[in-house]
Amino acid sequence: MALTYYQIRSLHFKGTLATWFKDLNKAIFSVASIVGSELFVIVAFLLMAIAGALSLLGSPTTSSAKRAFIILAWQIGTYIVLRSLREAALMPRARHFFDTLPVSRLDKLRADSWIAIRCYSILWLPVAWVIGSVAYRGVSSERLLSLLSIAELVALSLCVNLLMLRQRRRESGVALLALAVFTVSNFQSVLGTCAQFGALALANASLWKGYEYAQDDADKIRANSAFVERLAIDSGLLISFLSNELRVTFLIRIATVSGSLVACALLLGIRESHGSAIGALVFVAAVATIALYSLPALCRATVLSKLDFVAGHPTFRRRLSIAAFIIPTLIFVVTLFIAYCLADVFTAPEFLFRQHAFLPLIFFSGTYLVGVVATRIGIQSATWIIPLASLVAAIVLSGLI
Repeated sequence: MALTYYQIRSLHFKGTLATWFKDLNKAIFSVASIVGSELFVIVAFLLMAIAGALSLLGSPTTSSAKRAFIILAWQIGTYIVLRSLREAALMPRARHFFDTLPVSRLDKLRADSWIAIRCYSILWLPVAWVIGSVAYRGVSSERLLSLLSIAELVALSLCVNLLMLRQRRRESGVALLALAVFTVSNFQSVLGTCAQFGALALANASLWKGYEYAQDDADKIRANSAFVERLAIDSGLLISFLSNELRVTFLIRIATVSGSLVACALLLGIRESHGSAIGALVFVAAVATIALYSLPALCRATVLSKLDFVAGHPTFRRRLSIAAFIIPTLIFVVTLFIAYCLADVFTAPEFLFRQHAFLPLIFFSGTYLVGVVATRIGIQSATWIIPLASLVAAIVLSGLI
């Protein structure tokens, strides 16, 4: 029996993920055996924070700023997830080939939508928590409005994400406009209800239009500008490797760090207290340290192994070493800066957050630099000492400060 288009895409999706995350389950069990139950408690707490934020969407007491913040955090988080899994979920390299086959627009849209929904994975747990909470507490108009708002948010963000990943700028702009209308309206009035359903219809129409085949898309060749080429040369070709050979590894680490920032923002948006601010900052700093400390050595080793014929050139090695250190370090610094600003904004002045935030920032910055140096000179024990020290420090600092 011949496979359908969705079955082919699904097999590619599962096979690609199996290749990417090979032996990942062993690593997870190893970390769990070292850390114990604390890591699972942190993850469960974050999922409950996301569920609590989503449940506020339909509440009439939720302020416009908090509602916009929740919607923006969900949109950014889901886009990061889909962008990280783009090669497995959407098969962008084979898109032009599929466009030449007799596959209907509806089949393509259905396959992309279902696989994107599967990519959300753990993000469905907060949604299920809200549904279970409504079923347990009993149905009321406010809880039904919360469920309806969550369903519309998921649909709108899915439209925006698929169009942005397909690089349909005009349709993406229309879908983002629909999401903005959804943000500023609510179900508390007839006009607001009409605006929300109109926004949903507009986003779906844009999504349908975005899957229309255009011959220009099949013939389009993306050319690197002179600036990008010069930047790639100055970085020892690391920029080129980050967009090809190291793309999956780089995007997974970026998604991990970005996810911690989204969780930090959601936690601070729900609970405005000194403990929440310090805990969120420590959590983001620990995640950034664990995700990025080995990236400079990994980038350098990968490029040198692939380009062994120029590895002995002193200028090339110097440019590569500098770029391999600067890019992950810049991401680390920006991540800590964003987390610090978020925590400072959401914390009242009387909590003296700035005085207590100094110690976590110094500790994790030092841990990151030690990890970079240790992996660069080849100390194998650093692969478990740095993550373990970061996790233990996160638990201790969250409780002490």
